[in-house]
Amino acid sequence: MKAFLPSDSGGRVSSAWQEYKAGVTEEAKFVKAFDKLETLMQLVEAGGGTYDRPGLIPNYADAAAFPKLEPLLLQVKKELKREFEKAGIP
Repeated sequence: MKAFLPSDSGGRVSSAWQEYKAGVTEEAKFVKAFDKLETLMQLVEAGGGTYDRPGLIPNYADAAAFPKLEPLLLQVKKELKREFEKAGIP
C-alpha cells in the first residue's frame, strides 16, 4: 500500500500501521478495541452465516480491551452477543 502513495503520505500510513500492530499506544489500543467490535457488527449484519467458525463469534470481542472505554465496551459486547443468540449463532 505504501508504494501507491506519495512518499510523505506512505511514510505516515506505514508508521500508523506499525503503531496499530504494536498495540502499545493509547490510540492503538482504542482502535484495536473498536476493530474487534466492528468485525462482530459486520457478522451480525451478515447473519453470521458467512463465518466458518461460528463458535468463536460470541467471544471474539472479549479481547477488545481499553480501560477508559470498559463500561461502553462491555455494554456493546453484551448487546452483540444478544444479537447473535437471537440469530441462533452459538
